[in-house]
Amino acid sequence: MKKTVLATILTVLILLTTVSGLMAENSPESLFTRQAYNPAVVYNGSFRTNAIYFHNRRNPVWYPGLKEELDSINCKAAQDSFRKSGRWNGHFVQGSSCGETSEPTEWAVGNWLNFSAVKGK
Repeated sequence: MKKTVLATILTVLILLTTVSGLMAENSPESLFTRQAYNPAVVYNGSFRTNAIYFHNRRNPVWYPGLKEELDSINCKAAQDSFRKSGRWNGHFVQGSSCGETSEPTEWAVGNWLNFSAVKGK
């Protein structure tokens, strides 16, 4: 009888430990922190970290978009967005200045694309 009670208590403790660990690992907070893009981290991948890429909404392939890299962009709104989130929606005009905002193109810095590939987005 004592062995059965002890075995039951041990089983319950193991289950509680396992379940609480899984819950903590999959909590929304830990999922968010694991998946958040951090522009201070260099994510390895096939895209050049500071290069700027774009894609057409009808085609998911990302193409090199500007000859300038992140530090050389003259559009402050784009540069701020790239530095914070890795992405920007808009248009560039000659000299990488901000252009029209209608029907924006989606742009991303290479580091964010490498992060997305690792994340499996």
